[in-house]
Amino acid sequence: MTNIAAVEEQLKAHFDDTLDKAREISEKTYRNLGRGIQRVKVAGEEAVEDMRDGIKKRPLATVAAVGAGTFALGLLTGWLLSRKMSSRY
Repeated sequence: MTNIAAVEEQLKAHFDDTLDKAREISEKTYRNLGRGIQRVKVAGEEAVEDMRDGIKKRPLATVAAVGAGTFALGLLTGWLLSRKMSSRY
């Protein structure tokens, strides 16, 4: 009976140690995730600020770039749709 009680105590101790380690890992992961999210947030804010500064410095170039991109996207869409339509016949 004493062996069973001793084994039970050892199992409880190992289980408690494992549970503590799991909690510690979980807490570290949560903290690291929070730090990562904060870094991404700061980087995103900096990128938006840089973009705003670029637009303020060169508004016409920005409008031209957006227009050219839109035109290129329109050409690509038209070409893809015309290919799709011509392949039906």
